[in-house]
Amino acid sequence: MKQKILASEIVGIGDFPAAAAAHAVEMKNWRAHQKRVQQDLENEVPRDQWTVRGEHDNDARRAYQLAALAIAADKEKYAGVAEIVGMSKRNIDKACDYGSEIHQAWRRTLSPLMMPAGKVSKLALLRADKSTRAFVDAGKPSLASTIESAFQRIDWPSRVTVDFVWGPGRAAWSRENRTVTVNSEYLQRFIAQGVKGEAQAAPRDLDRR
Repeated sequence: MKQKILASEIVGIGDFPAAAAAHAVEMKNWRAHQKRVQQDLENEVPRDQWTVRGEHDNDARRAYQLAALAIAADKEKYAGVAEIVGMSKRNIDKACDYGSEIHQAWRRTLSPLMMPAGKVSKLALLRADKSTRAFVDAGKPSLASTIESAFQRIDWPSRVTVDFVWGPGRAAWSRENRTVTVNSEYLQRFIAQGVKGEAQAAPRDLDRR
């Protein structure tokens, strides 16, 4: 569809064709992003229908596994997470049991790669553009401080960057640039899932077996 634009309407715009083309690209990306968000919402499985057993992983199964590891790390701090995914007291006890073994295994695996006690790596960098900075800085501890703390504890051989940027897509590692790029669409997906999951979590007795 073509639309006539009066000359008086573009006064002050230096390179109108270039500006119009850039705006068209932004709108195309935005519409594509909105379409993917809507598809995610339409395909999302209600919390009470989550499948956490089976051969293949899905979002719900991964969420449950992460909740179990969080509980193993700090049962009291992450009690709310256990409630959201519907863990019973028995499941919480089991998570604390086998989860502690997983944490210990990771500590033993990563220990040769860690910085000396009390030292932090100066080769770990976190960046966030204007559209993502407020999100990564929100909360205590914030996402930014948590990632920085984890990355600075590793003895990197060269610069490694975590880059939060606006745009469609998920997260990806570039070996050539040694950068983990996290797109805002990926963050929004997690926010939407968390809000919906928390809203769907009905009050329950965690002592139930």
